Amino acid sequence: WMLLFLNTCAGIAVISQEAPIFQELTKVSAVVAGSMVGIASLGNAVGRVFWAWVSDLITRRFTFLVMFIVQVLLFWFFPTITMASLMTIVTFIVLMCYGGGFGTMPAFTADYFGPKNVGPIYGLMLTAWSFASAVGPLFIAHMRETTGSYAGALHVIAVVMAISILLPVLVRPPRASVVAGCAPEKKFA
Repeated sequence: WMLLFLNTCAGIAVISQEAPIFQELTKVSAVVAGSMVGIASLGNAVGRVFWAWVSDLITRRFTFLVMFIVQVLLFWFFPTITMASLMTIVTFIVLMCYGGGFGTMPAFTADYFGPKNVGPIYGLMLTAWSFASAVGPLFIAHMRETTGSYAGALHVIAVVMAISILLPVLVRPPRASVVAGCAPEKKFA
C-alpha cells in the first residue's frame, strides 16, 4: 500500500501543479506550459506499459526500487531546470514512474497474494491512490503558497522518495498460510 501511496503522492503532486511549475521554472507562457503538460502527460500512459514490462524482467520489487531512485534524482534537480524542452522530458519520465506504479502493482499483488486474491486486495490497495490524491496536491500547493516557490516542495518530495527506497528492499510476501489461496496449486499427472 505504501509503495503505491508514496509513488502516487509524488506523481499526482506534479500533475496537479504541472502548468504553474512549468511557468515558474522555465518562464514560458500559459499556452506553452499547456503544450508541455500535454506532452509530459503521455509519460503516464507509456510508464504503465513500460514499467510493467520491465517488472517482468527484473522483478516487481526491483522495478519499484529503480522507479524510486529515478524519482529521487529527478525531483532533486527539477527546480534547477530552466529549459522548457528538458523540463518536458524530465516531467515525462516522472510521470512514467507515476504510471509505472499502476502498471506494475496488479502483478505485484498477484505475486504476493496469489491470482485468486488480486481483485479484492488490489481494490483495497487502490485506496492508496485516493489518499495520495488528497495528500500530494495539498502538500505541493501549501508549500508553494508558504514559500513562494515550488523548489522546496520538490526537494521534500525527493527526500521522501529517498526514504521510500527502503520499502521495495524490505517488503516481503506474507506467508502462504496467512493468505488463503496464495499457496501454489498442486498439479496432478
